[in-house]
Amino acid sequence: MLTAAVLWALYACAPAEVRLLADLDKDGFHAAGSTAVHVTVTNSNPESVENLILIIPGQPDALLAETLGAGESIEFTGPVRVSADALSLGFVSVTLKYESKGLDSLEQTLCSVRKLEDKVEARLVCALPDRPLSEGESVKVSYTLVNTGETGISEAVITCLPDGFVFGPNDVPVGECIRVERAVPYEALSQVSARADCKSQVSGTPYTFEAVIGQWTVLNEDVRLTVVRDESVKAGQCAHLTLQIENLGTCSYTGLNAFAEGAGRFRGLPGLLAPGGFVASSLVTNALEADTAFTVTLTALREDGAQVSFAAPEVTVKVLPAETGEGLSVEAKAEDGKILVTVRSGDKRLENLRVGTEKTGDIRVLAALEANCEASFVWEPDEAGEYILYARSEGQEAFSEPAHASGRQAEDGEGAAEKLLYGLIGVKRLPLMLFGAFSLAGALMLALLLRKSEKNAGQKPRRGKRAGKAKKA
Repeated sequence: MLTAAVLWALYACAPAEVRLLADLDKDGFHAAGSTAVHVTVTNSNPESVENLILIIPGQPDALLAETLGAGESIEFTGPVRVSADALSLGFVSVTLKYESKGLDSLEQTLCSVRKLEDKVEARLVCALPDRPLSEGESVKVSYTLVNTGETGISEAVITCLPDGFVFGPNDVPVGECIRVERAVPYEALSQVSARADCKSQVSGTPYTFEAVIGQWTVLNEDVRLTVVRDESVKAGQCAHLTLQIENLGTCSYTGLNAFAEGAGRFRGLPGLLAPGGFVASSLVTNALEADTAFTVTLTALREDGAQVSFAAPEVTVKVLPAETGEGLSVEAKAEDGKILVTVRSGDKRLENLRVGTEKTGDIRVLAALEANCEASFVWEPDEAGEYILYARSEGQEAFSEPAHASGRQAEDGEGAAEKLLYGLIGVKRLPLMLFGAFSLAGALMLALLLRKSEKNAGQKPRRGKRAGKAKKA
């Protein structure tokens, strides 16, 4: 010990011309033992140094090199003994002796070591798959023992519940682990637990570790499919199908493919359908000749890797007879209280075409209407109400949907007195009636004034005679 102190003092006083670095493979020991040391020597002198000798505890002195040039380095790896005294002091010394300019020189470095406690530290885990779980499935549960301390484990045995399977015995070095997997029914997951019995590799002291299952997420798979389609099409026409997909569950899906049996594949589906997602896609069927039922199926890859499929309720598209030469039709549409009537001939020329209602009879007669043509006119019935119009020609007959008209008699919403007055004077508009009334009143007033003027003119001589008689008297 005195020698080491002297050498260290000399090292501290000498100029730092040769640098010595040393590292141990491990620095913790339960008792005296051995490990490996890695040494690097660098010559920082402007001149070479000679006879480089390395001194390592528990090993004979080693000649590293006879000469080490300026700026050069040399490396060495070898065993080193860590004694009980070194563990007590907390370091192992590595020393380098060499000659520089004919003088003996010394370089030394210290490597830290520490005494470990004889204690096994470990973690036992019961792990479930990192995904939602569904009822009825067989779940793969892993039981893992990890050596988290600095003491090796020996004779480790893991007992897995609920089936009681025993795994081991096994040795578990520091930092390593052992694992076993068991299939457990979903209904028994709450009973999952484990027990690990083991010993210290140093002293043989026994240790026991226990673990239980943690919480898990229940798989809620709820994908709803809705098919929107044309209620009906003409024979020989195509139908439109729209698939609406809504994910109301907790799972994500990829690789979506949707098919309508007998119609084909829906295009444009996304690469991922996340929880809460909604998407819609459409397709056009082939030409239909009869009522056709469609079954739509969606396939996808669930986030746990399972291939799943979903089916929508069957939908039916009705097929109506195709239009032929007997294509007569009539349409009635209410506009401003009147009815716009449109008659179409279809692909056959029609003659003596009569249009009307059962209530009023024929209201229009067309001598002829060429094929694939139409004729329109505005009809204002006398009375307000709903009217269904017919069109008849050469054994063909068609009826319109009901249409409402206000009627001529209610055109302006006049009262009963106004209607009576209109009937008496033949005036249809109230302002015109008032104008006539004022004109008549003016004429009567003018006649009265003229009559009064004439009367006054005839009475003037009579008043003069009376005056003369009064004067004579």
